[in-house]
Amino acid sequence: MGKEGKWIQCLHPDPTKQGTHVLRWQYDLVHADLLADMPFIEHGAAFGELTSLLDDYSPAEDVSGLGSPPGCIVTETPDMEAGGKVGCVPGESLQRLRRRA
Repeated sequence: MGKEGKWIQCLHPDPTKQGTHVLRWQYDLVHADLLADMPFIEHGAAFGELTSLLDDYSPAEDVSGLGSPPGCIVTETPDMEAGGKVGCVPGESLQRLRRRA
């Protein structure tokens, strides 16, 4: 995938803060991969484990095209939280996320 394309604005879970802009293909790739494997189980996934989810499900050339996969995750997980797709695990640190049903 190329580095060109349409830019979109991610949401932020705090309505007083503005989300960042990302390329649409990056947004679609990261969301699809994280949601495909993000556990529904109670303990969720540690934030540091999320990059490995991209490595497991995307072709290597797609992941390398992201530039910085951790940077994309940092940018897009707030959007996923604001959209109700993921949430923090209650009683755990903010760095542990799980998929919402």
